[in-house]
Amino acid sequence: PGAFPQQVKTRIKPAMAFGTGTHETTQLCLQILEASIKGQERVLDVGTGSGVLGIAALQLGVSHVDAIENDPFTKENIEANLSLNGITSGFDLQISENPSLNPPYDLMVVNIIRARLFPILPHYFGAVRSGGKVIVSGLLVTEDSETRELLVRSPWKIIKPYTKNEWIAYLCEVS
Repeated sequence: PGAFPQQVKTRIKPAMAFGTGTHETTQLCLQILEASIKGQERVLDVGTGSGVLGIAALQLGVSHVDAIENDPFTKENIEANLSLNGITSGFDLQISENPSLNPPYDLMVVNIIRARLFPILPHYFGAVRSGGKVIVSGLLVTEDSETRELLVRSPWKIIKPYTKNEWIAYLCEVS
C-alpha cells in the first residue's frame, strides 16, 4: 500500500466466473487485501473465480499466488484476465476439487457463498502460518453467528469484521 502512491487498477473481462469486482463481497476482499498486504507474501486464493483477488494481490506486491478453483470453465477467463493485467508469472492455478497445497502461506483469501464455504473451510485450517492473515468472505450479515461458530473451531481469531450492505467479511489472524 505505501509502495503504490496511485490507485492500483485491475482489469477483468466479464464472463461466467464470479468476480468482476462489482459485488460487495469482492469489494470487501479488495479493501482488506489492500490494508493487509505489506509485500512479498505468499497467498492462497481459494475459489478464485475470475482471478480478480489473486491478480489484485500481485499488483499490490505479493510474491506469489496459488489460486484454486473447482470450475473448469473458469480457466480461459482467468488466463485472459492475467494477460489483460500483464501478469506472466507468480500466479499458479489449480482447477481441482482436491488441490495440492504448498503451505505455509502468509495470507489466504476465500470469497465463497456459505453453502460451499462451510464444507471446505476446515480443509484449509492449517494452510496459513502462525501470525498469517485469513480473509473469509461471501457471507450475508444474517450468517454472522453461524460463521463465528465455525471460526471459533478454527485456528483463526477474528481481528475485524467488515460489512457492506447485507454482506460481511472477516479479517482473521492465525494463532
